[in-house]
Amino acid sequence: MIDRISIENFALIEALEIDFNDGLTVLSGETGAGKSIIIDALTLLTGGRASAELVRSGCEKSIITGVFSLTPLKSKKINEILGIDVDDQLIIEREIYSSGKSIAKVNNKIITIGLLKDLTKDLVDIHGQHEHHSLLDPQKHLSFLDLYGGKAIGQLLTSYNELYVKRRDILNRLNKLHSNNENRERQMDLLKFEIEEIENCNLTIGEDEELLNHRKLLINAEKLYNGVMNSYNHLYQGEENPSVIEVIGSVISHLEHLTKYDDNLSKFIPQLEGALFQIQDVSRELFNYGQGLDLDPEALTSVEMRIDEINRLKRKYGPTIEDVLDYYKQRKLELEELINSEELFKKLQGELKIVEQKLLEVGHQLSLKRKELALDLSTKISIELADMSMEKTKFEVYFKKNNGEFYETGLDQVEFLISPNPGEPLKPLAKISSGGELSRIMLAMKNILAQIDQIETLVFDEVDTGIGGRTAQRVAEKLLNVSKGRQVLCVSHLPQICVMADNHYKIEKKEVDGRTISTIRRLDGQEKILEIARMISGAEITQGTINHAKEMLALAQGFKN
Repeated sequence: MIDRISIENFALIEALEIDFNDGLTVLSGETGAGKSIIIDALTLLTGGRASAELVRSGCEKSIITGVFSLTPLKSKKINEILGIDVDDQLIIEREIYSSGKSIAKVNNKIITIGLLKDLTKDLVDIHGQHEHHSLLDPQKHLSFLDLYGGKAIGQLLTSYNELYVKRRDILNRLNKLHSNNENRERQMDLLKFEIEEIENCNLTIGEDEELLNHRKLLINAEKLYNGVMNSYNHLYQGEENPSVIEVIGSVISHLEHLTKYDDNLSKFIPQLEGALFQIQDVSRELFNYGQGLDLDPEALTSVEMRIDEINRLKRKYGPTIEDVLDYYKQRKLELEELINSEELFKKLQGELKIVEQKLLEVGHQLSLKRKELALDLSTKISIELADMSMEKTKFEVYFKKNNGEFYETGLDQVEFLISPNPGEPLKPLAKISSGGELSRIMLAMKNILAQIDQIETLVFDEVDTGIGGRTAQRVAEKLLNVSKGRQVLCVSHLPQICVMADNHYKIEKKEVDGRTISTIRRLDGQEKILEIARMISGAEITQGTINHAKEMLALAQGFKN
């Protein structure tokens, strides 16, 4: 749902900010006041085409910012698309420069217009001018039909999609095999070379780290040897000076001699003997360590050659030994597939035949269900349109001929056709419908799908074009029905629609310092009554029109309750 929109230097708007609520919001005002400019701004926030002509005269750029609140499900989907953390709020900004350049940002991150359209397609649905109307895109007509079908269609579509993905994977493998067969010998030679190269290296996981540690020892082997043997000599066999062992042995002998004078000295002898035994053990271990050091220069050369060999393979096949071994396993499988490619090709062709047969069966079930739904949907839309002074309009869901194609969404391609007058042939919506007719068709559809459709914000710009009286009342009732549980924004010239509004804003055009600007304000109480009276009577507001406005508002409140 859109919570707020702020607009700067856009067409007639100098600076404007609107806080939106849920339910039915109506924008009214005199012709030319700038009501549709608000819709144009919303359209830009959903990826609409920008133009330098939209920048207010004399300004460098226009800035339009929209704040949207998100459900957890929408938030998760947008996180997946954007790759950044978006909680429960989305801030979209469009900057349009007088030079013709435009920038789109989402939560301060610059994105492409294509990505912006993808992000907002399930947030806002705008119905007005032809170029912005989702009904004009035949690619979306099947989605409308499937949405109407609910769970029954959803289950069949899930089954079909699983088979479709399986078929696609088999086709990819077959195409790869076919491509490989054309270069089979060359590919096999390459695979054998790579496999043999890795096998000859006889890699083990962790070997590179062990080699680096061993290399460090070899580089410092002489220093280690001299240091260890020097320590050994100090402990065990002194040359110029007595060793530690000799000194402790001498101390023990001296104390043993002194015990005949004081027996208390005898308690130190076992401690010194223990220390002597420990030092003898350490001395032997140091000696063995020193003797075990490899001082051969060729050993270092051998280790460095092995490190170079491993690094060469890591550069070619993976940053780690694990990656190299994984690459080896994959190439072994590819070689095996090439060796057995003919047999595998036949096997995959058999699997493809079985999957395509199942796909046809589920696809036909899906088509039959869709055709049943299409008849029902056409009937209901015709009834809805008749309520809105389009009783002579014929609406039909046309199924295009399938020439054996499997599509991601089934076997069907559909398009909505319409004939507004008796005797006229059915034609695509884009070729025959006005903006007002399109908006009313969409309103009819949204009214039917009110409990199913997940789009939270609907915008109608021309829904009341060319209607009045009873028809206007029915359109108002349908708008109110659709707005239950979601947000509906509507530009309207009709009092029947405005009295139903939960939120009513008036757009006005003023002259400030010799320049025309559009402003907006929320209407409540007496202001709302006066605006309804203006819409009833035109330029002159009388007590009669004021009373009529009050009566209409009271009736609308009663209808809403």
